Amino acid sequence: MTIIISIVLLLLSLYGMVCGYMYYYQEKMIFQGTREIKQTPTDFGLDYIDLTLTTSDKVKINAWYVPIANSKLTVLFFHGNTGNMGDTAVTFKMFHQIGISCLMIDYRGYGNSSGEPSESGSYLDGDAAWHYLLDEIQLKPEQVVLVGRSLGGGVATELATRYECRALVLESTFTTMPAIAKDVHPFMPAFWLIKHEYNNLLKIHDIKCPVLIIHSKEDKYIDISHARKLYRSLKRTSKKKFIEMTGNHGEGYIQSGEIYTDALRDFIQTL
Repeated sequence: MTIIISIVLLLLSLYGMVCGYMYYYQEKMIFQGTREIKQTPTDFGLDYIDLTLTTSDKVKINAWYVPIANSKLTVLFFHGNTGNMGDTAVTFKMFHQIGISCLMIDYRGYGNSSGEPSESGSYLDGDAAWHYLLDEIQLKPEQVVLVGRSLGGGVATELATRYECRALVLESTFTTMPAIAKDVHPFMPAFWLIKHEYNNLLKIHDIKCPVLIIHSKEDKYIDISHARKLYRSLKRTSKKKFIEMTGNHGEGYIQSGEIYTDALRDFIQTL
């Protein structure tokens, strides 16, 4: 009996240590930004404007802007949790091909942006980009389409609850961060441990603008069930559309080819 109790206590101790690790080091698991810039829009034949934006809490973040003359809409794009803008620079080419200007930022702690990443910080980074488009470029809110990929969907959704944007596009996005943690670590009390919640499922209830949700049925990291739950939770929007693409989580937008670009083009043309 003593041996059994000792084993149980050891297992509980190890379980507690793992929980502690998840809680105290979750920023390293969630925000996996890198500093090295491997590509820019120039590598895809595009001229771009390299910007430094200042957030309301005085953090300097890097942004790239690829404008198109006479573009009726501009995409404000938020990338995923890994790498930096350079790893997703091909996205500029995709929007350029359908005639849409695009502004993309690197979150604090990513690429050439200063600071340390966090959920609240990413929202301030998004605010800085939004105000740049409205205050410096002098766009109207109805000219801005918010697009978020994976983690970026959390930032885009938050901004869509704050501002009257033209539309919201969520690509490979999750319901909540604790739900993702539970999917990956089903035996851990994820809903108690995760500090950076990104509760898209709750926020999306109040979104009124048109919404396009794109997700791959082959996504092994964020299951397509998350996208379907988000879609069903859209209660107040005037228009919503769901598109299934193919490919893995990180490169589905590339692997899907015309499925992805046609979905964006068709949706944007209806706005």
